[in-house]
Amino acid sequence: RATGEGVQPQEYTLVKMEVVKPLPKKLSPLEGKRVFLAAATLRPETMYGQTNAWVLPDGRYGAYEINETDVFILTERSALNLAYQKFSKIPEKPSCLVELTGYDLIGLPLRSPLAVKEIIYALPMSTILTNKGTGI
Repeated sequence: RATGEGVQPQEYTLVKMEVVKPLPKKLSPLEGKRVFLAAATLRPETMYGQTNAWVLPDGRYGAYEINETDVFILTERSALNLAYQKFSKIPEKPSCLVELTGYDLIGLPLRSPLAVKEIIYALPMSTILTNKGTGI
């Protein structure tokens, strides 16, 4: 038997939640672009009826340029994984436009595709593991 037999790639779904304008001062360099919080999940079926988005208050995030019009707010690890799948303005090289912490994101109004309410908010959660893809 080979070691690691049966190992398969893990498939994450990215849920794009658009930041409602006007953008806060910290995100002002992103004016004119569509800005999204991008949450990775192994269970996209749980997004039906979404009520909020979780962020790690002490977490390090960035606003990464995905293409000419879209910017995703996520961790550097997530941005690198996307860049290797050609979801970056420059393939395999994430381009961070603004460095952020979770504190910068708490309270952001968002539009999410499967939420019951028109507007939901980014809220703090201290148990997020940014190396596992829980929350933003």
